[in-house]
Amino acid sequence: MTVDILEEERETFQQARPGRPGPNTQFRKEVQTRFDIRCEENRRAIEAAEKQDGVFPLVTNDRDLSVKEVLRAYKRQSQIEERFSQLESQLESQLESQLESQLEVAPVFLKSVRRVVALLTIYYFVLLVQALLEREMRRRSSDRGIESLPPYPEERQCKAPTTRRLIDFLGDVQQHVLKTNAKARPAKFTTEPSELQLQILELLNVPTDDYDA
Repeated sequence: MTVDILEEERETFQQARPGRPGPNTQFRKEVQTRFDIRCEENRRAIEAAEKQDGVFPLVTNDRDLSVKEVLRAYKRQSQIEERFSQLESQLESQLESQLESQLEVAPVFLKSVRRVVALLTIYYFVLLVQALLEREMRRRSSDRGIESLPPYPEERQCKAPTTRRLIDFLGDVQQHVLKTNAKARPAKFTTEPSELQLQILELLNVPTDDYDA
């Protein structure tokens, strides 16, 4: 579609003085500029667009990928975006809860570009570890024929528990160290994990020796 703006000057005549017009009445000419729009189809552009109907281009800078691999990588976009949305939502909820409980945790304000990049790099590593833990959990569960686990307080079954859910479920396993004096050997008291907690540790490929008293 091509659009042209047309300019037109229109002349009008007004009496120089008020009153009934007569043979000797003088008129004053006024010129007004008006604009109009004219639209026409651009057949050349329409024909070029019709040739691209049904074409969905994918552009990448990785020249080693095949066409099929590029398409597969693109289809993972929704999963990657969902992972980043999980990080953003968790950070926001944690910050709100910390501020509400008046903990000694303040928002992070960074001015240096290097520090901003460093902080984002740490966030990326967190996402990577989170994804690897979930993948390890699901792969080993599939190998052992485990369809679901009950990591929720009400023992509700879950086919694909998230890293956040697993960390919360293992959170009550604690170890306390009691020191009586400098010469005596410290005594360690470790919470005994449940059978499900030990099973989750095994599925995560985490040694359970550190959880022994």
